[in-house]
Amino acid sequence: MALKVTLSDLNTHLFDMIETLKEEESTKTAEDLKKEIDRANAINTIAKTIIENASLQLDAVKLFKAGDMPVTTLNSLLSLPEK
Repeated sequence: MALKVTLSDLNTHLFDMIETLKEEESTKTAEDLKKEIDRANAINTIAKTIIENASLQLDAVKLFKAGDMPVTTLNSLLSLPEK
C-alpha cells in the first residue's frame, strides 16, 4: 500500500500534534498525557527521517542540475522509471 502524503501534509500533522499536546484537559490522566507525549515523540522521529530523505532527494536533484550526476543515477536514487 503506497501512501500519497506530501511534506505539507506532514507539517499539518505535526502542528496538529502540537495543538493536541497544548490542550489543557482536566480529564487527562498522567498516563494519558504520557501516552500522547510518547506518540508525539515517535511521530517526531519518523518525521525527521522523512525530512532527511526529502533533503537527500533534493541534494541529488541539485547534483544532477549541476551536471555532477548522470540521469540514470538520479532516476535510480529517486525510483523513477528509466526513459
